[in-house]
Amino acid sequence: MTTTKKRPSSFYKMVFAGPYDLVHGFLSGIMLGAGNQGMLWYCLEEEITGPSTAKKLLEKVRVHSDDCHLIVDSNTRALLKRNAKKMFAETGLQIEADNKISSARFSYTFHAYAKQYGDEILSTLKAMPRGVKKVNTVVEEKIHPEAMGVEAYAPAHHYEISGGGDLTGRIDLLIDVRNELDQYPLVKTTWIELELA
Repeated sequence: MTTTKKRPSSFYKMVFAGPYDLVHGFLSGIMLGAGNQGMLWYCLEEEITGPSTAKKLLEKVRVHSDDCHLIVDSNTRALLKRNAKKMFAETGLQIEADNKISSARFSYTFHAYAKQYGDEILSTLKAMPRGVKKVNTVVEEKIHPEAMGVEAYAPAHHYEISGGGDLTGRIDLLIDVRNELDQYPLVKTTWIELELA
């Protein structure tokens, strides 16, 4: 949920001990009650993990079902920390971890057999917001004149484009970019990996 007009520059990964539904309900209530115009994402919903691959696998299969991992901005973090004792007294929920996010990253790949789709994907990748950097970018275009006019499902295609790379930057921006890329069925993205300070 994002409701701020001016985006903050620092974000935190917080872990709450408690079932998801209880954490979700309590946090929604406390933010509404405080009139907090903050930013909050649930890691499982947004496919965010970090920093280890082992942790990602654990989160995917929900081994730690009694832990709820969140990403919050600095204002929301301050609100939650101020109310930690009250939260524990009323619900039994407690903050298990609270780490500043130093950076985030995810990988993407794409493969298309029509120039129109390739151009759309490249245009989206070119228009990255300030604060997101492309690294390890690879793009390969192939044109096969001998396949001109061949049916779409034939073994040979007149045009083919594939590529991939990594995107790094601020977590809030990466969530937006990843959601945009996921609108293209020809683009595959990985979970967002966090680096914690």
